[in-house]
Formats: sequence, structure tokens, C-alpha cells
Amino acid sequence: MFIEKCNLEKGCFQTPRIAENYGSVDPVTGYSNISLRLKSGERKHLKRHRAVWMAKNGEIPKGMQILHLDSNKLNCSLSNLKLGTPSENNLMKQCFGTTDIPNTKVPVIAISEDKTQLFFESISEAARKLNLTSATIGKILDKREKNKYYKNTYSPEGKKFTFVKHEVPKTDVCEAK
Repeated sequence: MFIEKCNLEKGCFQTPRIAENYGSVDPVTGYSNISLRLKSGERKHLKRHRAVWMAKNGEIPKGMQILHLDSNKLNCSLSNLKLGTPSENNLMKQCFGTTDIPNTKVPVIAISEDKTQLFFESISEAARKLNLTSATIGKILDKREKNKYYKNTYSPEGKKFTFVKHEVPKTDVCEAK
């Protein structure tokens, strides 16, 4: 599938310019993203754990997810990855006490100029309901130096918003084990 070679033990790829390419970490979701060259010559952008799984096992079946057994999103070695259902993934996240869910399902609070707070289950939901873009909200949440000027945004109606991550209380569903 890919031209780049995958080191399944380390969970990284050897790309044309980098011997051990671990990709870049998304500051909002915490997952590594990597750009790989397919045999057809086109580039494909994937989450690294999914690319490592696919390098060994082929396509991921529809409706299935790749789970990190130790809950460390940056540990993408094949021995730390498992194919599972979304329900299994959510249960593992509750057991490990992690609350953010991939695909930008990060709970956020939108704060307007008049200090009104609006709670949303995800960046996507906030963008949809406020008529904004997910990318802009992600840049406001991203505290890296390159995004330091993204502090707020305006809706098409002229309303000014800033965003913060909403820390959801952890549940103790795994204590009985």
C-alpha cells in the first residue's frame, strides 16, 4: 500500500527525507499525523496509529477503530495497537481516565463578549452551531507559538467568541475490576 517502509516495533515510517518519521502531533487531539506516499504516487495523510496498523494488516474494516492498549496516543508500535469497536474504545478511555475522543471530539466552551458560556460536546458541533470553522476553533485552542495570534473569532453575525477546552469529570467505571 505505502512506498515508505514501516518499522512496526517503533511505530514509525522511513520517508524519503527522514529515517525515522514519527509524524507531527496534533495539539488538540494529541494524535500523531503522518503524510505518506502511496505506490500510485499520491500522498495520503493519516493518523500514525492507523497507518502502522494498515501497513501490517491492510484496510481497517468499516465501523472499527484502532485502540492504544496503554492509552498512550504516541505509542504506535504494532504490539500496542488493537482492532476494536467504538464501544470498546470508549470503555478503554474511561478505564484509563482519558476523555478526549479522536476526530476532533474534544468538549469545548465558547465564551462570547458578554461572558455567556456555551458548552459543546465537540469542536465540530461548536463550529456547526456557531457557523464557524473547526480549523479556526482548533487554532484558538492550540497554545503553540505559531498560533499565538488566534485568541478569538467572529461569527458571520458579528458575534465575538473565544474557546477553551471543557474538562469533563472522569468516571470510575473501572474500579470494580
